[in-house]
Amino acid sequence: MNKKILYLIISLLILCTFSLVFLKNSNSKANQSEEEDFNFSSVKGILIYSFWDSYIFANKNEEVKIQIPVYDFDSELKSSNIKLENFHIGEVKDLELTPKNKFKDFDQYILDITLIPEKEGQHNLDDLRLTITTEENEYNQTLGKWNFEIGVCQHSCRI
Repeated sequence: MNKKILYLIISLLILCTFSLVFLKNSNSKANQSEEEDFNFSSVKGILIYSFWDSYIFANKNEEVKIQIPVYDFDSELKSSNIKLENFHIGEVKDLELTPKNKFKDFDQYILDITLIPEKEGQHNLDDLRLTITTEENEYNQTLGKWNFEIGVCQHSCRI
């Protein structure tokens, strides 16, 4: 009787394991297919990548560089004004938009942001707001969640 129960349990475990592996593989293939079939030509305007959940450690007054992908579907970024708001722990030193790749349906840019944190301690910023103003539109996007840990340089630090 104990052997039958043991065989039943082992069989169920093996069946569950194969089922989970099969489901995982079929889900990843379905997601991959959806991504490959996405029609970028239906997107209008500018997309700013904003799904950030980041931790940054830096020393006080040390330059921190962040790069944000920006996608232009209507060639609007040829003339634009860029502003970053709510970095209340320091200074926004530079915002520079650089063209990277040209595709059939859009142009890819990288927005280089240079920040100088001035307040020591742990800072959770979930309201960093990027505004890109073009001749045609204004785009506002919150840039995810940023956790800054700002310390003080104790020894021979170069800044």
